[in-house]
Amino acid sequence: MSVSARKDNSNTQVSNILYSHIMRKFHSSVWLIPFSVFIVFIWMIPILLAGYPFWISACIKNARDFTDTGLVTGISSSMSTIILWLFHPVIDWSNIMGWTLLSAGFMMTALVVWWWCIFKIFGARVAWISTIIFALMPMYWVEAVRLGGYSFAFVFLFLSFLSFILLFPRNKIFSSVISGIFFGATIASNHAFLTFIIWIVIAYLWMQRKRWKVALLELVLFLGFAYAAYASPLIPNALQTDMTPLDRVAIFLPSTKEHMTGNTHLYPDSYAYEFLRDDFDEVIKDQVADLSFLEKQQGQNFRIMFGVEEAGIIKKVLNGFWLLVNVLPPLVLSETVGGIFLWLFILPGIFFLYRENKKLLILIFGLWVAMEFQLRFILHYGRDHLMDVGWALSIFAALGIVSISKALKPKKLSLNVICILMLIVISIQLVQANRKIFALLYYKSEVPLTFAMKDVLDELPENAFVAHPRKENMFLFSDTDRVVLHNPTIDFLAERGRLKEPFDYYGVTHIFGYNKTRSDQILKAVKGVELIEEPEIEGVPLTPLVRLILHVVR
Repeated sequence: MSVSARKDNSNTQVSNILYSHIMRKFHSSVWLIPFSVFIVFIWMIPILLAGYPFWISACIKNARDFTDTGLVTGISSSMSTIILWLFHPVIDWSNIMGWTLLSAGFMMTALVVWWWCIFKIFGARVAWISTIIFALMPMYWVEAVRLGGYSFAFVFLFLSFLSFILLFPRNKIFSSVISGIFFGATIASNHAFLTFIIWIVIAYLWMQRKRWKVALLELVLFLGFAYAAYASPLIPNALQTDMTPLDRVAIFLPSTKEHMTGNTHLYPDSYAYEFLRDDFDEVIKDQVADLSFLEKQQGQNFRIMFGVEEAGIIKKVLNGFWLLVNVLPPLVLSETVGGIFLWLFILPGIFFLYRENKKLLILIFGLWVAMEFQLRFILHYGRDHLMDVGWALSIFAALGIVSISKALKPKKLSLNVICILMLIVISIQLVQANRKIFALLYYKSEVPLTFAMKDVLDELPENAFVAHPRKENMFLFSDTDRVVLHNPTIDFLAERGRLKEPFDYYGVTHIFGYNKTRSDQILKAVKGVELIEEPEIEGVPLTPLVRLILHVVR
C-alpha cells in the first residue's frame, strides 16, 4: 500500500471515529426534546386532575405590584419578579394554570441543562438516570409546579455549572465571567443560594493554589459579575425620582435586613413586635421556664436571634448542633427524596464516586457542609435547605445504579437493560410517594377559597382596611389594605381590656378569618368594625383551553 493510500485510509478512520462520536452525542441528546415534553406532562397531571394548582405563589403578586408601581418589592426573589413580569403579556395574573405551566417549563429547562452538566462529567447513561431521578424526586416535582423561585434559580445555577465545565479548560477568565453572571442570576432568583459563595471561594483557591494569585483575580471577576447580575433586577428601584445619589447606591448594597428571619417566627405579628414586645418576651420566658430540656430546644434559635434568651458561644454551638440534627430526617422522608428506598442506591453511588473521583466527592460534600454550617451555626436557621443541594443525591443514586448494574450484570442482559429495570422500580416508588404528597397538599389547599375571596374583597369600599390572623393568601388577587393581627395578640389584649388599641392604630374597618369567639370580642370592643363572612366555595375559574384539557385527562 502506498503512502498516499495509507494516509487516505488513516484520514477516513479518523473521520469515522469523529462522526461516530458526534452521532453518539446527538443520539443521546436528541431524546431530551420528547423527554422534556413528557416530564412536564407528568408534573402537570395532579394539577390537571384537580383542575387547579394546590398553591398560589406570592411571586405572582410581587410581579403584579411591579407592573403597577415599577418597583421590585420581593427583594429575595427579584429576578423571579422580573421573569414573571416579562411573561405577563401572554399570561393573565389570575391564570394560575398558566403560571404553573410556566414554572414547570423553567424546571424542565433546568433539567435539560442539568443533563448536559452530568453528560460532560459522567456520560449519557449517568446523565439520563440522574435527570429522571431528579425530575421525580418529590421535593423537585412539587417545586416544579409551585412557582416558588427555585425553578428559575435552578436554570441559572445549572447554566453556571455548565459554563464553568465547558469554558474553564479553554479560558479561565471568560469562564469566571460567564459562570459568575449566571450565579448572580441564581441568587437574584432565590437568596437561599447565597450560602454557596463561601465554599466556592475556598474550593477554588484550594484547587488552584499553585496559581493562587491569578485564581484570586478570577474569583474577584466571578464575584463582581455575580453581584452585577444579582443587582440588575433592582435597577428600577434606583431610578425613582426624588432620590439622592447615596440613596440610589444604597439600593444595590446588600442589606442584612433582607436576610434576617421575620419577627413573626417568634412574635404573633408586627404589632406585637413593635408595641408589645416586652410583654411577649416575659410571656415567652414564663412558658419556656416550665419546659423540659428537650422542649426548650424547640424555638431556641428564634429566642436567641431576638435576644429573648441570652446565649454565649457554647449555647450557640449546642443550638447549632440541635438544628443540624433536626434537618437530618428530611434526607430520608417521602416528602423530599421519596423515602429511604432511594438510599439503597445513593450509598453505593457515594462509595463509587469516592473510588473513582474523590476530588469531585469532596467538592460536593464540602458545598453541603459549608451551607449547613452557615445556616445552623452562624444564622441559626431551622428550616431545612435540602432543596438547594438535593440534586447531588440524584448523582449519587445514578452512580449507584450503574455500579450495582455492573456488579450484577448477567451474560444475557446488557448493562443498559439492567439500569433501565432498576430505574423503572425507583420511578414507581417515587411516583407513589408523590401521589401521597399531592393528596395531602390538595387536602390542605386554600386556592378555591382564595378565588372566592377575590369577589368578596372587590365589593369592599375603597377605604376598607382588613385585619386578619395570618390569612395573607386570601388577598393575593386583591389590593385591599390589610394587616395581620394574629390570634395570640387578640387574646393577649382581650384579657387586659386593650383589644381596641391595634384596631384604632391601623384604622381597621373589617375583620376576616377569626373564629366566632374572637370575632364577637372584636365586634364588641371596636365599634364600627364589620365582619367579612367566609364565602361559599364555587371552584376556580378556568379558560376554555384548560377545560378542554381537563376533559381529555379526566
